Amino acid sequence: MNLAEKIKDIDLSRLVQAEGVDLRRSGQSWRGLCPFHEDKTPSFAIKENRFRCWGCGAHGDSIDFIRALKGLSLPEACSYFGIPLPGKPITPVERREAKAKAQERKQRQILIDAFRRWEINYSTKLGKHIRGAYRWIATNVKCPEDLEGTKGDAVAEIYKKLPFWERALEILACGSDKEKYQLYRGIKK
Repeated sequence: MNLAEKIKDIDLSRLVQAEGVDLRRSGQSWRGLCPFHEDKTPSFAIKENRFRCWGCGAHGDSIDFIRALKGLSLPEACSYFGIPLPGKPITPVERREAKAKAQERKQRQILIDAFRRWEINYSTKLGKHIRGAYRWIATNVKCPEDLEGTKGDAVAEIYKKLPFWERALEILACGSDKEKYQLYRGIKK
């Protein structure tokens, strides 16, 4: 397998997310804020394992991305991914370091994937709670007298929870990864 084929095997969208860039699916591509300049609207795109920033002009493949992000030379970037350069043998120490870094990236990606699954599952759960609450109110509360007694207590309980559910769903739909993580930590306590 030559160098170009090894570079193509690196999943660029996973790499970019593992490096802390929040990406959103947009058709056949991924979009997000560019990590190379101050970006207020998503100008960074990944398609077919290549990236381009329409704001600063940065573009390339996985090697180009990691070189620009971390300020690495080509041999350092190849070593970062554990890819030996033609004609240059990798020392055992470099191989161990590259394996350790690759394992760390793999572990980070496992955590990111698990977090994304939680995000989807919790969004679905919240949506069902919200729809169910409004449906219950619409079915059970027809006039002011329905707000007395146990029905009134149930409505009060629903209206106490709805703002939290709706705010949490808003964070999951539109919030930053930092806000989503704070929500996750708050729920897990």
